[in-house]
Amino acid sequence: MEEYYDPYAGGIPQPPTPMPGAKADEVYSAIIQEKRIENILDQINPERLIVEIEWRLKGYKKNKHGGWDLIGKQEKKVSDELITDFLSILSANLTNNTTLSNFQPDEINKLMENLIKSLIDMIREKSVEYNLEDNFAERDRILLITLSTVFYALKRAQGGLESKRMFEGMQLRDFPTIPQQQKGFLGRLLNV
Repeated sequence: MEEYYDPYAGGIPQPPTPMPGAKADEVYSAIIQEKRIENILDQINPERLIVEIEWRLKGYKKNKHGGWDLIGKQEKKVSDELITDFLSILSANLTNNTTLSNFQPDEINKLMENLIKSLIDMIREKSVEYNLEDNFAERDRILLITLSTVFYALKRAQGGLESKRMFEGMQLRDFPTIPQQQKGFLGRLLNV
């Protein structure tokens, strides 16, 4: 089972001991800022969504600790070939490029329409290999889990909301300043 990532699992880092030539509070601030950025990036990581889809297809749900619990008495018998085929398509559609994009509603609708058609065609054409020839309820369950997850990820990208949220969390004032070297006459003249 996948472990839930906790950026502060070992506790909040303690401020470092003062070092010659560097301000300890700036170093500590940089460490905390780095942890915040890692946390934000982990939350929006599309690879995590793909892993979640795989677990949900097998009949698991996420618990409050970030682990996975089996919903019924036994794991769902989902074809390995179906999981491989679906995840290969989803990994091409769920990337940082898509989640951090600035999609308009009509673009999201078109992407979803293409994905829906592709997945339905795949299930229809390979229903025997997937052991789904007459199991329409299972087909619907698989498509609902998959498509709803992709839709929610794309909705977060509508109007660039996800990227705005991420970059607003990382303000310039949060980064320690690096002192500039003194420029000589030629450097000031050429602005280099």
